[in-house]
Amino acid sequence: MFLKTGLLILGKPLYNGFMRRNCRLKKSITKALIIVISIVMLFTLLINYVLRIQLIHSNVEEKSADLFWQIENMIKKNEQDLAQIKSDFADDCLIRARMAAYVAQHYPEVINSREEAIGVAELLQVDEIHFFNTEGEIYAGTHPEYYHYNFNSGEQMKFFLPMLEDHSLELCQDITPNTAEQKLMQYAAVWMEDGSGIVQIGLEPQRVLKAMEGRTFSSVFSLIPTDSATVLYAIDPDSYEIVSCTAPEYIGKNAEELGLELDGHSGKLTVAHPTIEGRKNYCAIKDSDSLILARTYLESSLYKQVLTDTWLLATDIVFLSVLAIIFIYIYLDRKIVKGIIAINKKLYEIEQGGTDILFSEDAVPELAELSTHINAMLKSVLSSTKKMSIALELSRIPIGLYEYTPGSKRVVATSRVRDILMLTDEEYNYILGHPELIPQKEQQLKKNALHQSDNIYRLPGTVERYVRFEEFTYEESNLAILIDVTQEVREKRHIEQERDIESLTGLFNRRAFYAKMDEIFMNGKPLNYSALIMIDADKLKETNDLYGHRGGDLYLKKIAGVIETYHHGNAVAARLGGDEFVLCIYDCPDKGEIDSIIKDITADQDGYTVALDDHVEITVHFSMGYALYPEEGDNYHSLLELADERMYQNKKTRNGPLVR
Repeated sequence: MFLKTGLLILGKPLYNGFMRRNCRLKKSITKALIIVISIVMLFTLLINYVLRIQLIHSNVEEKSADLFWQIENMIKKNEQDLAQIKSDFADDCLIRARMAAYVAQHYPEVINSREEAIGVAELLQVDEIHFFNTEGEIYAGTHPEYYHYNFNSGEQMKFFLPMLEDHSLELCQDITPNTAEQKLMQYAAVWMEDGSGIVQIGLEPQRVLKAMEGRTFSSVFSLIPTDSATVLYAIDPDSYEIVSCTAPEYIGKNAEELGLELDGHSGKLTVAHPTIEGRKNYCAIKDSDSLILARTYLESSLYKQVLTDTWLLATDIVFLSVLAIIFIYIYLDRKIVKGIIAINKKLYEIEQGGTDILFSEDAVPELAELSTHINAMLKSVLSSTKKMSIALELSRIPIGLYEYTPGSKRVVATSRVRDILMLTDEEYNYILGHPELIPQKEQQLKKNALHQSDNIYRLPGTVERYVRFEEFTYEESNLAILIDVTQEVREKRHIEQERDIESLTGLFNRRAFYAKMDEIFMNGKPLNYSALIMIDADKLKETNDLYGHRGGDLYLKKIAGVIETYHHGNAVAARLGGDEFVLCIYDCPDKGEIDSIIKDITADQDGYTVALDDHVEITVHFSMGYALYPEEGDNYHSLLELADERMYQNKKTRNGPLVR
């Protein structure tokens, strides 16, 4: 005991010397850390500044390309929409002109009576009706002030001159100021069936003009979000005049005089650095069909943003560096230095003959802790899949993951896969135990594609459930993600229903009906017996006059209800507008079924009543006409025209001439 005490006392000077050396070690390490961190910080800030400048320039260029792409697509979309609107309006004008010619042919009193002509114009919802003789001169119609005008009276009217040579022509003129009043109109003209004259109708193109107003460059630019430092330009490529701009004061100015450099750039996106009103700008320019698109961004804003970001980064680095140095200093003192001292002390004691001291990993807490952390890390890595599964379970995201390797029995899956695929525990466990079945199950899922491009599929069974299935291969493993998108699909369908359903009657609207017809008649699949039935409300005007528009709405809803009774199975019902309805019965294996439905609808023409209030109940009347497929045609447009013609014949038979 005495010997050991002496050895310990003898070792104290050595121990104290080691302590002094370790104090110098801490100071040296701290000084080295400060120097290294300072150099790294300055180098990082410099690199960051340069990279930020390049990145911002690149981002501005990419953002400009994206904006130009959006603008080009919006302009093209506007042009396509406007062309479609004009085409639809022109088709509508020709249809009304044919209807007017039909009425004039069968009811000559319309030609001789201006009041009758006005009545037909109101019936057809047109603004003008003119009757021309075979020489091309107006001799009757709704506007006496136009009488004696002929096809040679002005450039607008000369458009219809070819009709005098070719009686088969049916012409619809673009929106043009008319000869008499220079009023914007759209005219359509057709020959009467007996060739005794030409019938022309005129419509004020309010819908087309309104659509044109909403599709200007200014309206396109108003939809593009920009900040105060950004200006968008649309420039005429010939005159370099700025035709539209997010800065209104530049509209009408010459772009080159303003400072933009347009000469010499190619059709691709180019970058320049012009000075506009004394301020340097970063400018992206691109040719776009009939325009030059440009986007400027103040360089001062770019550099201000870079400097701000750099100062913030410098502040963060300094703060973190100070914290790091303090932490390292404390860590060196408490963990490493003291640990080394303890190790050396024990080594010294052993060297001095301390045989009762055991040197093991537990004698050095840092090493023991390091071993513990390594083991914990390995355990954490091995259990990462379980942790992810638990995290997904605790979250509210309906997502499941699984991984398997072909030819291996190993399958890793989160438990939510079972819930998303609506599998029982037995089915789920069986598939996990037989991974060779997974490709087969995946192919079965892909057979019920809702949107192939979106990888959305419907699960088999009576319960409506939709999942998005994404798969990819990593090294030798196949990984898949399953996401429950049932709610998303339902919400999308709800939006489509609001778009396609007519609000008053609950039937399809015109757009949806024609889309359905294209789908049914133009998909290349043969149809069985089919019929198109046109239905038009009778005495609607009298109902509106006597009971107001609410009464008229109830009247129309009742007719829609009658039609809805036949809207089941292979049937499409729609309200085309106003008092016009249509019912399409298609792909019936038995023609007798078609005949039975037509017979029932005929019996219903005067067979229902509607209560307008507690004291008033009136009979609902409607006229109808039908066309049969395939015996009367295989084009649904011509079948609709035939059904419409028969409907008007039925209306004339039931109600008398010109009664609606």
